[in-house]
Amino acid sequence: MLPVSNGGTPHVRAVAIREFILDPDRAGPSAAALFALNMLVGTARGNTYTEAEYRSWMEQAGLGAISRPEPAGDWIIGRLHNK
Repeated sequence: MLPVSNGGTPHVRAVAIREFILDPDRAGPSAAALFALNMLVGTARGNTYTEAEYRSWMEQAGLGAISRPEPAGDWIIGRLHNK
């Protein structure tokens, strides 16, 4: 998703993503589920994802301290690990 490293991006300390985030069962919230349906109908490979999927990608990209400021909100934020 995001190639991030402490050495290669000295001015980037966090990544914030604003997206429709599905519940773990992928059935809600309704706005995210409807957007997922729209992506399925309107694109060849479009999709929406769960918080766990975003967290996994962010961790793989070297981000930590991953949080959602509002648990039911549409923001997820990851910060670079301190060395």
